[in-house]
Amino acid sequence: MIIIKLWWSIFAPKHENEVNFDYLNKFKDFLDTIDEQIILAHGTGNKGHGFVNKYGVSTDTFPVWNNIAKDFFASLDDVFWYERIDAEDILKWSVKIPENKNIITGWDIDSESLRIISSDEIVPFLVGKYNIQNSYMLTDVDGILDSENNIIPDIDMNNIENINFWSKEWDVTNGMLWKIQSMKKYIPNKGNTMWIINGFDLENTKNIIFTWKWKGTKIK
Repeated sequence: MIIIKLWWSIFAPKHENEVNFDYLNKFKDFLDTIDEQIILAHGTGNKGHGFVNKYGVSTDTFPVWNNIAKDFFASLDDVFWYERIDAEDILKWSVKIPENKNIITGWDIDSESLRIISSDEIVPFLVGKYNIQNSYMLTDVDGILDSENNIIPDIDMNNIENINFWSKEWDVTNGMLWKIQSMKKYIPNKGNTMWIINGFDLENTKNIIFTWKWKGTKIK
């Protein structure tokens, strides 16, 4: 089983109105070359972060968001044709992942508590639950960068507190540090590896999955 997370920055940048369907279709062609079971998780970028920044999360705004999300998710399903599983169901009832190709509603709002459910939480949860050895986070940069914009090749779960991650405007899920902390929470000391790589470089992505030659950040 392979888990791949599409971060917002490569298909729905938060400060833009459109979704990059050209990239998504190229990425779907890439996924078709993988024979293993795939779980594809995604955020909502300009749809979700923009909505929450403008309207907040409340019992009044939730129905509005629900309609926006339904249309947005349907547009992605038209590209991938995977079976969709709600993130809320995964965290609440620990549903069993069917043995085929799935797409996870990876950024959603809990219908009862109105808590934002981020795919940055869902992915490590699934990695820990199914003890998946390798998972892949695709973003628009070549990995996690240091203060001089150099790629940090390896991050150990024991030294993440020494790395300074800044939260950015529009990031209602608390920035890169929170993402790494979620990994630590759900997959402590299990020998799993999560890769943060440039999703636009599909050749590099292919190399990581199939040949172990790679450019990016490896989190152990």
